[in-house]
Amino acid sequence: RALLYFFCFVRKLPARVEVEDVLAYRDELIKKRRKARTINTRLSVVRAYFSYLKARGDISLNPADTKLVSVPPPPEDMAGRVLTAKEVMRLLSAPDRSKVAGARDHALLLTMVRTSLRVSEVRNLRVSSLVWSHGRWTARVKVKGGRERTIPFPKDVRDAIEHYLKLDAQRRHNLHSDGDDAFIFQPLVNYRTLEFAKPLSARHINQIVNRWASYAGLNRAKQTLSPHDLRRTALPPASRRDRRVSAGRRHCSAR
Repeated sequence: RALLYFFCFVRKLPARVEVEDVLAYRDELIKKRRKARTINTRLSVVRAYFSYLKARGDISLNPADTKLVSVPPPPEDMAGRVLTAKEVMRLLSAPDRSKVAGARDHALLLTMVRTSLRVSEVRNLRVSSLVWSHGRWTARVKVKGGRERTIPFPKDVRDAIEHYLKLDAQRRHNLHSDGDDAFIFQPLVNYRTLEFAKPLSARHINQIVNRWASYAGLNRAKQTLSPHDLRRTALPPASRRDRRVSAGRRHCSAR
């Protein structure tokens, strides 16, 4: 898709693309107020494509090389946030666990902050994904690339999910959205399609995180808490440091 956008703009064969064309494309994206992340991603795809053509011997110069085409600097909030232990407790204490919606939201937040799963991985968890194996709970998760991984699943997270499913059992039974193959985190209302045997959408999960972050006083003036911030919080410090160093190297090389 990124290549399609680029060649629709330049309207040239790859061998005829020049540095000025890539600069014009970058400036057009900036003019359209595209985010720095979007511009960097699109230019990196174009750069990789021309690098491939150069390696094949089809062209002698990569017109999108970072030495020839500078990229916009990343935003200041690119590193995201990592919550402190007190902030995590405030966030997890916000939902009312005596109600179905609160129990679901608490289990969802706890799952993300304890397992470092991505939104797409959490929303696709099914009841049958959780398995007792070798003296501990594990979860079968489909990760990026379509691969399936088995990860340790903390007992407190399993208990929170079990509590939520117990409170939600009657609704699921009435709406035929229960069973081992059912999604764990489901919408409680859906007036548009009346379909309940489906997972929460990524947008809905983002709204849940934002709602309870606001309730717990964790949202800042220019930076609201995102689901990916919970993933960052769950990652070990060494992993976060390695990622920051890697991102810094990419930024420096781009500049």
